[in-house]
Amino acid sequence: MADTNVSSTATVEAEVPQGSILGPLLFSLYLADIVTVIKHSKCHFYADDTQLLISGLPSLIHSKVKLLNYDLRAIDKRCKQNGNN
Repeated sequence: MADTNVSSTATVEAEVPQGSILGPLLFSLYLADIVTVIKHSKCHFYADDTQLLISGLPSLIHSKVKLLNYDLRAIDKRCKQNGNN
């Protein structure tokens, strides 16, 4: 049985040319200020991926998820401010 789920389309208004020599530099510059809005997580950048890490005791998982979501909302807000919806 084939998967019938289809994602909606979106217009890309800001981009880094994939495969270009300047691509990694432009991407890094575009995301350079993301670390300034992250308050509760550790952030790692890998090429064109970003990873947020948060640690804690299993008994604190609910509070840690709230803190991680706080950082995700802050990143979303910063991206919107930078013109990337």
